[in-house]
Amino acid sequence: MTQSWTARSLLGASLRTLLFDAWVTDPLWIEEVLKSPGPYFPAAEAVLIHLEERQVRSVFEMIAERLPGALLALETAGLRLADSCAFDRLPARWPAGSARPTA
Repeated sequence: MTQSWTARSLLGASLRTLLFDAWVTDPLWIEEVLKSPGPYFPAAEAVLIHLEERQVRSVFEMIAERLPGALLALETAGLRLADSCAFDRLPARWPAGSARPTA
């Protein structure tokens, strides 16, 4: 039996945890985060692999500029997993271990 979890189910809501749905490339999510005191620990779950390289760089730059000192949690996928995503509506464009995004 496979157990699935999300950040919401793992962390739950608390005064120190802010969970909301947002598009990672939209700078408005940082405005929401900045309404709360730090420290900040943004998590990008299963999203960066589907972005183009310029979008990923933009996300990292945005976090570095607006949330200095924040730690970022993210996941990566290797080429084998990216290749197996061919059936998915969102192609894996930038798997770990590749120098450039895949077509």
